[in-house]
Amino acid sequence: MSPPTQSQAAGPSRSPGPLPASTARAVVRVSASPAVAAPTRNRPQLASSQVPGFAVEQWKPVGVPVTRAIDGHDIGENECASVVGASGWVQQSFSGGDGQNVAIQDTFTFADTSGARSALSAIATSMAGCQDVSRALQQKNGITSDAQVAKTAGSAFADAWQRRWTGVMGMSAAGPQINHIYVAVSDSELIVLQFTEFPGQAAAYHTAADPGVLTMLLKESAQ
Repeated sequence: MSPPTQSQAAGPSRSPGPLPASTARAVVRVSASPAVAAPTRNRPQLASSQVPGFAVEQWKPVGVPVTRAIDGHDIGENECASVVGASGWVQQSFSGGDGQNVAIQDTFTFADTSGARSALSAIATSMAGCQDVSRALQQKNGITSDAQVAKTAGSAFADAWQRRWTGVMGMSAAGPQINHIYVAVSDSELIVLQFTEFPGQAAAYHTAADPGVLTMLLKESAQ
């Protein structure tokens, strides 16, 4: 999800709806089915103030949530991890105060609790190997292999990671950045929340806040 302008180059998957040029640094993904008219759930997406880093970024929603039926297609969240087996997908983007930083909330529904938990486990496995995957991608593109990926918080049904690296244009923007990834599951719903920091764009976000972010996501997904 991520200074200089990012092109929306083809990647493993893309966002359900186009984002304005000011949000060009987002990781974008696409589903295989057209948008449906109404959300598949009653409660709203996260409020802007609930998105990590709000005090600095002053996040604002970009448009309205976009809902799609995805019929089990894999949805790429970054170069390492995908969501597999979901039946529904709601996405809300948020623009940071400088009009460049972007946060994205993806909410997936599954046929049952087992499917949602399996998706969480698959993401955790993929993120455990994300440093090697990211460095291999950097090497392939002639970029110094400097990716560092660490788990910053976790519980039985939620995890958070940070990736600090020089990004490769595609699903990420090119250049130095820090990606923050949060995943939480409750019943048959999985929430994936991401945002990216860029040098010189805002005060640094501290991952000491990540356990609280996971607690918030679990509470939200349980409503």
